[in-house]
Amino acid sequence: MTQRQQAALETRRKITEEGLALVRRGGFAGASVEAITRAAGVAKGTFDVHFPTKEHLAAELCREPYEALSREVLASAGPLRRRLGRLFRGWAEIAEASGVEIAREWFCIAVPGK
Repeated sequence: MTQRQQAALETRRKITEEGLALVRRGGFAGASVEAITRAAGVAKGTFDVHFPTKEHLAAELCREPYEALSREVLASAGPLRRRLGRLFRGWAEIAEASGVEIAREWFCIAVPGK
């Protein structure tokens, strides 16, 4: 990986970390792109390179935990009832860990029209 690629990954990580921290403190609506970029120490244009909209940032914040849970449940064996139970418990754990605002936003992205 080049230094430029590493710098881009570090910038993306800073944006996502600061975005998550602001959402946890003040909710999704309260975490403006301006506040996120200020906290991350980047320009708005830099934010736009990584995330076209704040909703794209919310999707990124949720993507990894939900994908990891899905991989775990799909790879598990056993009765469907037990696997579904793990899935639902996992969703609740992710929502609790990331905050209800991020979980709500993920739901709105995942289920259009809600």
